[in-house]
Amino acid sequence: VLNLHQQLLELAVDPEDAHKETILYIAGLLSSLNFTVEIYPFELPSAVKANVYVYYGNRTSAKTVMVSHIGDNWGTQLDGANPYNMQPETPLNRQDDKIYGTGSARSKASMATVLTSFISLYAENEVYPGDVALLFVGGDGAHGHAMSCASNAIQDIPPKTVLFSTQSSNRLVSAYKGLIWLKIKGIGTPSPGAKAHNGLSALSVVLSAADKIQNLPMPLSAFLGKTKTKITNIYAGDLTENAPTSAVADVLIRTTAHTDRILRMLRGCVRNLTGVSLDIKAVYEPLILSSWVSGFKVTVSDAITDIPFFRVSDTDESPSFYAYGPGVTGNYKSGAENISEYSLLKAVYGYRKLI
Repeated sequence: VLNLHQQLLELAVDPEDAHKETILYIAGLLSSLNFTVEIYPFELPSAVKANVYVYYGNRTSAKTVMVSHIGDNWGTQLDGANPYNMQPETPLNRQDDKIYGTGSARSKASMATVLTSFISLYAENEVYPGDVALLFVGGDGAHGHAMSCASNAIQDIPPKTVLFSTQSSNRLVSAYKGLIWLKIKGIGTPSPGAKAHNGLSALSVVLSAADKIQNLPMPLSAFLGKTKTKITNIYAGDLTENAPTSAVADVLIRTTAHTDRILRMLRGCVRNLTGVSLDIKAVYEPLILSSWVSGFKVTVSDAITDIPFFRVSDTDESPSFYAYGPGVTGNYKSGAENISEYSLLKAVYGYRKLI
């Protein structure tokens, strides 16, 4: 798993070519081991990507599908500043037990551990054709479109269980908090530079609205805890001569309950503020997963997930969703993304036990 992890990281050095190179690499590796590899291209606004479905034997409904992102774009699919923006790339290097590099704790850790688990289970006859399949999803999860396309590719052969690989400190994820991402937009009144104090500052308008939103009495959940609000970015015009006539603030709310109620509260608290409007960019409900497996610790995740976009056709019984994996959520935000060898090795054991 450590060698595979390094090889995947070396393929990902150039984000422009990483997606294609990674797919060619895993397709060649798995084909050489007599697995069937199906590649499904799809389009994003900025590029053509592909999802990859892998199985052994006949194409049939697998009892379990393991899902991992290919994750080669590092969040650059979205235009402008937003909550998904990634930090500058981290060079590939090792320090003791730690492996540093962009993608080391995210998609490449997931891919390496999922692949190793999958290959070893079949090699040791722990599973048989139809037991386990792999689904690699193009991109890094910032868009739900990739996951939606991936699940569409196997609509005719829905699995009984789906195991999503994610950064969870080697714990099962019992739930993901919901998300509301919105922009507070403020419009001010222009004024001559010498009389800037006579203008209405759009920045002041936005800050006033942000303060009201941050002080809303948000609902809480006995299971998921408190709903948390964070102002992630604020933009305004040049402050040296004129009161800025426009300003924008990004607000990220991690919800635990009553999403519709929160949306009504947000709109209500700024309704009477002059020059303020809210632009709701994304809304995700909290997601509860299967997590009660003997021998596994559980956690509630603050990560943004595209799991809700995995949909299967109507069947008598919907599949169970599990999420587990190596690495720590948000590790990449430090600007020195890394993962321990221990976490990678433990994840292989964890996946095998879950399967």
